[in-house]
Amino acid sequence: MSEKQNELKISAGIQKFIDKMGLYYESYGIPRIGGRILGLLLTASEPISAEAISKTLQVSRSSVSTNIRLLITIGMLEITQKPLDRTDYFVLSDEAWVNAIRLRIQGFQELNKIVEQGRQAMESTGQTGNTKLQEMEKWAEMMQSLHQQALDEWKQSE
Repeated sequence: MSEKQNELKISAGIQKFIDKMGLYYESYGIPRIGGRILGLLLTASEPISAEAISKTLQVSRSSVSTNIRLLITIGMLEITQKPLDRTDYFVLSDEAWVNAIRLRIQGFQELNKIVEQGRQAMESTGQTGNTKLQEMEKWAEMMQSLHQQALDEWKQSE
């Protein structure tokens, strides 16, 4: 893929992949455009500017900027530059998959805190032994543990 007039030429198959990535990540709470940006960068052989992302995906520059900031914040993208060029370019982070697993672990930790608050609220009203909350807590702890194992295995495989 070469950046020519700020629009990348991509095949219909790659476009379909990019669109499916958008749908996939949307199901995990990342805006569809964020998932599409990830899909585009996964298929890119070189860093891509926000302008090129906007034109290639045919979405507004502001939407691209907003989603790039989100993806940088969660550790999926990094900013880079090219020699003698003041434009910011974007690439998939070398730590993207580690950061993705860490984000999941943090989500399960937060869920456990919320479940604990729910259990305490129920106990304060005299309601104890709620098996649904206990089951959810057990599930969240198991998921956190499994994700931690996956993270440890991933780090060892690098």
